[in-house]
Amino acid sequence: AVKRIGHTMCRRSTMKVVEDEISPELRRPWPEDEDPGASSLAAALSSFYNRWTYSYMNEIFAKGALQKKDRTVQLTQDDLFMTPELNEATRLNERFWVCYEETNRNFARTLWLLSKPTFIPAGVCQLFSLTAQLIIPLLVRKLLQAAEKFSGVGNIIDDTKYYVLGIFLLSMTNALCTHRYQLL
Repeated sequence: AVKRIGHTMCRRSTMKVVEDEISPELRRPWPEDEDPGASSLAAALSSFYNRWTYSYMNEIFAKGALQKKDRTVQLTQDDLFMTPELNEATRLNERFWVCYEETNRNFARTLWLLSKPTFIPAGVCQLFSLTAQLIIPLLVRKLLQAAEKFSGVGNIIDDTKYYVLGIFLLSMTNALCTHRYQLL
């Protein structure tokens, strides 16, 4: 069974839909699928923060941590979010076969086109992270050299504040750039 999608072909015989054990109406939608309708700058920043830091997972993490203290508390499927729309098996399968046909059945090119939207941003984040990891030790060395040269005359804070600020900002950059894509 082959279904025509636009100008390409998609093999439906390999598509199998597995029903969840609980109905989708009872599960919460994936937070990143929801359109926040950023009507204000604050809403847009909040949406960006939630997407970048996965803060919407805190509730699940807290309940999971509580399991160790209270055996009556258990994580269930009801606690989980629905599968993100872009990662549903039927969509992924359809996207693969459409792309496979568009690339004239070039498997390597198909995989690259499908993974590029994830791997390019991950690579950019890794570049920033690696740069931060390389510069931090240089700033620590400069900070220690400034502290060793301090003779008690003047203000050590004035001599070292930029190194400390740089170490802090680069540490934050490293943290934010590594956590989002570390589970690829």
